[in-house]
Amino acid sequence: MKKCPKCKKLKRSDQFTNNRSTKDGLSWHCKTCQSKYYEQNKDALLSTRKQRSKINPEKYIEQTKKNRKFKHKWKTYKVPKKMRRAISKVSYAVITGALPPVKSMPCHDCNEVFSVQYHHEDYDKPLEVIPLCRHCHRLRHGKPDHLRQALKAAGQYQTIEGVPRRTN
Repeated sequence: MKKCPKCKKLKRSDQFTNNRSTKDGLSWHCKTCQSKYYEQNKDALLSTRKQRSKINPEKYIEQTKKNRKFKHKWKTYKVPKKMRRAISKVSYAVITGALPPVKSMPCHDCNEVFSVQYHHEDYDKPLEVIPLCRHCHRLRHGKPDHLRQALKAAGQYQTIEGVPRRTN
């Protein structure tokens, strides 16, 4: 719990942005107060940023490149554009309620309810998805599931009436 000096309210730590330069690792003001401040002073903040970039353009360009490097995670993993677009559309559909959350669904192949994810048969049809558990999803992509093999070897995984279940 932390008190925001702007609104004088005691709030949970998840209501503050991260700031490595402070002692507790959180920003001084809560997210709500920060967004209000930005909206009220948007023009002044943008003009200040433009002035700073004109004074020291090399530093600005270097910082922009650094930010882009961390901003675009997809590019570092070399995920195809079609796949990125399909995953983003599914995420948006779940947020807006067009698709149900995958956590509330059993696996299409084995009815497992542990670690279920959406699978695209065709990335050109981004909203045609199948809920699959991690094991079945990896099998569809031709990859072995080491977690399930380890659970079976440890005796923590069994099949009940043809439906695989985790025992712990």
